[in-house]
Amino acid sequence: AASVVPEPQEYLLSVGDVLSVKLRAKLVVLSSCLKSSRSRITAKGLRDMAQAFLAAGAECVVLPLWLSSFQASRLMMNAFYSSLCIGSRTSRALSYAMQVVHSSGKHCHPSNWSGYALFGHDTVVKDRSKDLARSIRSMLQAPLDYLIAALKILQAMIVSSLKHLSHKDGVVEPKYTARQAVESKVGMVPGWEEVLSCTGFHFISQIKKDIPATIVFPDHDDSGLQKKCQRHLEALLGVPPTCLKALGALSKHPSAARPVLEILRSAKLAVDSPERGTRFTLEREVWGCSGCQDLLLKLNFGLLELHSSAGGSSPWVQLGAPVGVLDGRVLHFAITSVIAVFGPEDLMEVPRHRKLRPAETSGPL
Repeated sequence: AASVVPEPQEYLLSVGDVLSVKLRAKLVVLSSCLKSSRSRITAKGLRDMAQAFLAAGAECVVLPLWLSSFQASRLMMNAFYSSLCIGSRTSRALSYAMQVVHSSGKHCHPSNWSGYALFGHDTVVKDRSKDLARSIRSMLQAPLDYLIAALKILQAMIVSSLKHLSHKDGVVEPKYTARQAVESKVGMVPGWEEVLSCTGFHFISQIKKDIPATIVFPDHDDSGLQKKCQRHLEALLGVPPTCLKALGALSKHPSAARPVLEILRSAKLAVDSPERGTRFTLEREVWGCSGCQDLLLKLNFGLLELHSSAGGSSPWVQLGAPVGVLDGRVLHFAITSVIAVFGPEDLMEVPRHRKLRPAETSGPL
């Protein structure tokens, strides 16, 4: 029996199909290369399709406007996604991909790379904040002396990178350093390479004997992660050194991040207010997490007398600090350090069984 050819509306994606759904996508890419020059798809049709995706909820749409070879399209998309994954804005990633195809030699003709268009917002698709926090957690497991030295080296590199980017005039001149020079100072600390990678640094292996392995500085900070990392490193170096080991132990308890952050923020508000002292309550389960007691006690919190409830021991412990004992600047660094270790607050783990917090009392201690 002859095969039945389906109707076009059964397999073709139309503008109406796109508008009938709700999207929550930062980026939509229509990368399919047209294999036939007899295709009925026109530039206007592609533009209408892009506008449909934007109306459906996409923030940005990238698509080709004319026919290009399969090899050129594959090279284009590989370079495009590689740039997106390091935190580039969509326009910069597209420009980088065009340069890659243009310099390939075989596909250097403009018809192979100049026909890609971007519609919508110039968004940053890849947020590596979680990767950065995971890398910092790895660093905190190192011996304290090595850890502090590594944090200082990474901070100096990122500050130098930001200064280099702030003085750019047109094209950014390449900036790099020998990997061995950095590795000899921070090589004992795990996670340092990932911290630099998350902020846009590139590692190039040794190709020839006279060309050593190098670390190439970023040529942009589209995602803002370098500035964020600089603040995080400054905060980690601003808390008492013993707090770093406490944070390393606490990092193994993700559910403790939010309660500890609330305590620190409440204390910061108390320091900034005219109150003479404030008591803070914390779940006993969180207080028992490794690193929590050391962290808060090193920040000059004091454990007050525990009271038992009618049904036995109270699920809460009370902390307090007399006026003048808590340092607002150190508390600010501690808050930023907790975010640096556990990642953005909106991505922090929420405790499964959060008990109702009793009212906190204020007054002289």
